[in-house]
Amino acid sequence: MNTYAPSTMIVTMSWVSFWLKVDAVPARVALGVTSLLTLCTQVDQYKSQLPPVNYIKAMDIWLFVCILMVFSSLLMFALSYNIHSRECEECMEEKQTDEKYQLLFSKTRKAKMYPLSTDEDGKIKFIQSIHQKVQELDGKKCPKCAKKQYLGTRVDVACRTLFPGSFLIFAIVYWVHYLKIYRNYVS
Repeated sequence: MNTYAPSTMIVTMSWVSFWLKVDAVPARVALGVTSLLTLCTQVDQYKSQLPPVNYIKAMDIWLFVCILMVFSSLLMFALSYNIHSRECEECMEEKQTDEKYQLLFSKTRKAKMYPLSTDEDGKIKFIQSIHQKVQELDGKKCPKCAKKQYLGTRVDVACRTLFPGSFLIFAIVYWVHYLKIYRNYVS
């Protein structure tokens, strides 16, 4: 009970990150890393209490799978965040163009109007501030970018059932197998 119950609670705690927003990077990373370090400490404590042997024990398998589950939840966060924060090529090009103009005109503070684009007739359009343009772009969501953000969130939603389900299947198989061995040993 000193190993199985705490390790199960730590693994379960690491799944809480799937209910946090994908943008909550510090909270999710802190939760995952803390869970992983706590499990590593628990493995070290478990190893120090028992004499060393040359074979794998049931407890080793349990703790290895627990560490694997917590590490996998961290990897899934990285995947969902990568998908969520990725922008389409058009938005990236617009931001790069805006950054070039921002760098160009930040050196010469005297200019108050910045050329940003041309209209159909080839005339150069001016805008008072590059910051207004950035605010306009931030207010509008690109449909392609919104679709990628939705996909990143869907990864988290899928993990909410995938991780607990796979751990539950592992726990059932583990306990059935080792209780059968225990009954044969006792009989």
